[in-house]
Amino acid sequence: MAIPSNSVGSNYNQPDVRQTRRLDTDQKIREATLTSSQALSPGEVQTHQNFYNKSLGDIDGVRNGIIGNCCQIDPSIWDKIFPGRNDEKRVEDATAPHLFDNKKAKDVRSDYQKTFREAKRERARAEREVEKLGPGEHTLSNGDKVKVSENPLTQKKTVTTTSPDGTTKTVSYDPKNPNSVDVKTTHPDGSSSELHQKGTEVSKSTTDAQGKTTKDSYHLDLENNPVKESTGPGEDDYTKITANEDGSTDTRTEIYKEDGVPVYHDKHEKPGWQFPKPPIHPHPPIFPNPWWRARNPEDDFDRHAIPGLQAQAQ
Repeated sequence: MAIPSNSVGSNYNQPDVRQTRRLDTDQKIREATLTSSQALSPGEVQTHQNFYNKSLGDIDGVRNGIIGNCCQIDPSIWDKIFPGRNDEKRVEDATAPHLFDNKKAKDVRSDYQKTFREAKRERARAEREVEKLGPGEHTLSNGDKVKVSENPLTQKKTVTTTSPDGTTKTVSYDPKNPNSVDVKTTHPDGSSSELHQKGTEVSKSTTDAQGKTTKDSYHLDLENNPVKESTGPGEDDYTKITANEDGSTDTRTEIYKEDGVPVYHDKHEKPGWQFPKPPIHPHPPIFPNPWWRARNPEDDFDRHAIPGLQAQAQ
């Protein structure tokens, strides 16, 4: 029996089938799209909410090692399957916006998160170039010249990209350590910048054409609070800001050095918003107060019998 050319077989017309499937998918999407004159019934809304809540519950269960209703596994297995997951999770949790953050705390979390993600992007881009280009020298369509090399002793891979304008960027990483990368960019005018990541620690520095360097370093303290340390361009230019869990910040600023020992100024700033403190009421309440009764002209109280009121009555 002959097999048609558009049926399953060696002559399977895959482009036509993919096109048909795409059209079917587009049609289903259009049918599911609500217009301004359409609305979901309360029952449909509840159904969708139940589905989303169940999906979120399943995701949390997988994170905690619960696979459906059948078994329980050690959650640490995910750290083995996805190396570096723990460090990334710690940074993402610590740098997420907090409700009561003051301005400094917001800036520290945001800057830390941006720098950490930038380091991850640089490494991902370098890994992609190593995988697709391979060792050696290459020229890309945009004019960039890329050199991919590997250290035979440490197996550390390096990608050096030279742009047509003379800018050179070197990215080095260790394939065995997913949370490490070193990036250095040099510009034709002599200025440069560096970006380093190791675990949860990340730093970024810039050096101008005159050789003056400023550097911002980020790490997590023992309580997983994000910390930002800024140095330069002067020798005694140093500031350390800790964003606390409650939204407050602790700032340490170097004022000067005395006999080579730095002298600091420490400042604590309150959260951006706090719950108002309830008024303090004495417990048990002081009542009745003889002063109040003594002020009542109809009271039969003997004013002279109340200590301190005799002089007041006169």
